[in-house]
Amino acid sequence: ISAYQQANLENNPKEYLKLNFGDKISRIDVDSRGNISLKFASTVTDADLDRLAHLRKINKKIISLDLSFYSQISDAGLAHLKALTNLTSLNLWGCNQITDVGLAHLKALTSLTSLDLGGCHIITHAAIAAFKRERPEVAVRR
Repeated sequence: ISAYQQANLENNPKEYLKLNFGDKISRIDVDSRGNISLKFASTVTDADLDRLAHLRKINKKIISLDLSFYSQISDAGLAHLKALTNLTSLNLWGCNQITDVGLAHLKALTSLTSLDLGGCHIITHAAIAAFKRERPEVAVRR
């Protein structure tokens, strides 16, 4: 892919994400300000989250990320999400490998206002309480 093609793709987030993730993405919504809501369709791994975090032209525009039911995501994968500085909504429902360590990584998401941890049974109530004390503006669903 040429530098020109790369630049054009970066200005078209839907095509750019499709190029990088192919059929792993089921839904990409882009609002009038260029903000992106993203839902993955197939198995997502920690490596995929690392790759998403490194898409510098795109990662700052992602405001909503639905990773529900991807059991291959671990604490290491959540550490990569720190690059998504404008992320306001994160759905981790059913990501059953995430522990208290992974939840601690999410404290760095300063724009986060909504977090779904339903089905994340390894995360302790104490860790959730500590997260809520440190980040009271985040609505946490369990």
